Amino acid sequence: LKEVDEKRAKLVNIVGELKKIKSQQKKENSVSVYEGKVGLKVYVRDLLDSGEFFTLGGGGKFNILEKLKYEYPHYLEELKKKKMKGKTITSLGNLPLMKELFKNSEVKLKTLEGLKSHVNFVIYQDKLTIYSAEEKPYVIVIENEDIAVALKGYFDNLWKLAK
Repeated sequence: LKEVDEKRAKLVNIVGELKKIKSQQKKENSVSVYEGKVGLKVYVRDLLDSGEFFTLGGGGKFNILEKLKYEYPHYLEELKKKKMKGKTITSLGNLPLMKELFKNSEVKLKTLEGLKSHVNFVIYQDKLTIYSAEEKPYVIVIENEDIAVALKGYFDNLWKLAK
């Protein structure tokens, strides 16, 4: 029994050391760039798995709906089914469309004057996504906790100013 107890004590020490090493590891930072309709689909799928999001944009045309016209109704249904929470700051011109899209969902909407760009910024998990669904859609995903936290702070301040 003494031999078994000694082995157990060694294993407990090793497990403790391994836990320390695991907790010290930082997540890898990454940047991914996607183009075309496939890129938009990758982005939306990742967003739907996140649980919560914060969007700034929607000042220009809402071309993502046109690019994903067959997929978008299913994405919205999944968003509502999962009861995803979100906050979106958009232009006054796009507010009626956004209200229609997100009715019966957990997504809150506000407007901010001067939004004219078709480029959108979305913060979720430890990611910042910049996307445009114009002629050639593109999505840039930056996975970095510090950047996501900083931009979420900026978003929160804009949320307070938005109407």
